[in-house]
Amino acid sequence: LNDEARAYYLREMYQSMVREFKALQSDQYVSPHGEKRKQQMLSEISEKDHNQLLKAAKTGRISYRQTFLGGCANSGPPCPLGGISNISSCMGFGGNSPCPSAFLDKAKLPAIKQIRDVVTIQILDATPDSPLHESLQAQLESAERAINVITNS
Repeated sequence: LNDEARAYYLREMYQSMVREFKALQSDQYVSPHGEKRKQQMLSEISEKDHNQLLKAAKTGRISYRQTFLGGCANSGPPCPLGGISNISSCMGFGGNSPCPSAFLDKAKLPAIKQIRDVVTIQILDATPDSPLHESLQAQLESAERAINVITNS
């Protein structure tokens, strides 16, 4: 890309990140850790105007990316744990708690229920105690946790 196109792309990328981060304030998004955690993560928004938020996005102090469950507000480098092909890192499983940067989008509840149903079928064909079975079990538990948070919020 030439410099002008590159600058336009980067400007739009940061603008989009700020719009998506601002949208997290709506009731459509919930934190698996409750309303207090949601407000802690979003404190940057209420304290800054749009230009300040753009600067914060450019420096990595705020970030946002969409995930299968909703979104991730993990600041710093992109989360290496998933959120698209694997949701178990986002919602936790077994003794693991949900990620503190996770947001659940209530509008994605039907899709989350669908993945739960698909994984429920897939787990029947997986060899017990195999890595695949364990991974599917983690995905199933994480989907059920997300459904529980969304339906009880």
